[in-house]
Amino acid sequence: MRKILSDFIQRFPTICLLIHLFVPRVGSMRGDLQGVHDRFANKDGGESIAVDLGCGPVPQNRFRATKCIGVDLYEDAENNVVKARLGFEKLPFEDGSVDYLTAYDLLEHIPRYADLPEHGNVPFIFLMNECYRVLRRGGVFLSVTPVYPYLGAFQDPTHNNIMTVDTLRMYFSNQKREIAKHYGISADFEVCYQKMFGQHLIAVLRK
Repeated sequence: MRKILSDFIQRFPTICLLIHLFVPRVGSMRGDLQGVHDRFANKDGGESIAVDLGCGPVPQNRFRATKCIGVDLYEDAENNVVKARLGFEKLPFEDGSVDYLTAYDLLEHIPRYADLPEHGNVPFIFLMNECYRVLRRGGVFLSVTPVYPYLGAFQDPTHNNIMTVDTLRMYFSNQKREIAKHYGISADFEVCYQKMFGQHLIAVLRK
């Protein structure tokens, strides 16, 4: 039966598009964005480090870590922002040293291809591997990004990484497809949470 359905969809791709447009893949978020952070924050009250990737002028610290560092294309010591070209340079943190990573409207800007053979030519994969490397065991990575088929994923000319609700699970999680190993993907997150927030997917991954 599955093969019959698959063959039918391949013969009539418009059906596949309509399914993506009108059949919800994940549910909608309940409550507010801060509530998602609170749900996955460490409750032990000890010291913790949060890193906000692509932070802009001021890093966000929604997990209420005791120390918050931003990473962007410029350095601003006054606001605790360090410089790194995300997807092209290693994150400036030791292995297993970060409790929380956040990426708000960032992943869609990370290219899927660049002439970087030392990084496997895929900045997006390189960045996801780096996120996995710097997180401590049990650490949390929260991403908010627009996804297909919504216009928010396409219309901004700086969006060059179109993602779906399945991208993180199928390629960067412990449920990844076998082919992911051949892409040089070392990230092996547990997908703890995925919900839609308007045109954005909120994903919480745990190392």
